[in-house]
Amino acid sequence: MKKHTASIRMRSRILSQRLLMENRIMHARLLADIDGLESLADDLRRLKANNLRASDLGEDLPSLERFRWSAREAPCLEGIVFGHPVLHDGDVILTSEVFAYFEEDGQSFVRTLNRWYRLANASLDRRLDA
Repeated sequence: MKKHTASIRMRSRILSQRLLMENRIMHARLLADIDGLESLADDLRRLKANNLRASDLGEDLPSLERFRWSAREAPCLEGIVFGHPVLHDGDVILTSEVFAYFEEDGQSFVRTLNRWYRLANASLDRRLDA
């Protein structure tokens, strides 16, 4: 009987530790999501106020080549990425959800949930296989 009770306590302790770890991971993801959404909201406010210039975006934007509109459960772009801080140059990617688009001085930019992209050879109807 004592062995059975000790085994139950051990399983309970392991389950508690696992739940605590999962809660910490979920909390960290939530904080990252909040930061991303706040940054997106700031950019959308600047666009709405016509207070955003290409020069505000910086020179180190990843670019998306041979892109086309694609869809998840939300509109996104699919294309070949270059200069992304995490993904490898030449990878074909699906961006996160697209929230905004603007053009300036012949350049086109898209704001996704996570970041700005500069669209190379910008034509929103351009296809990857064209």
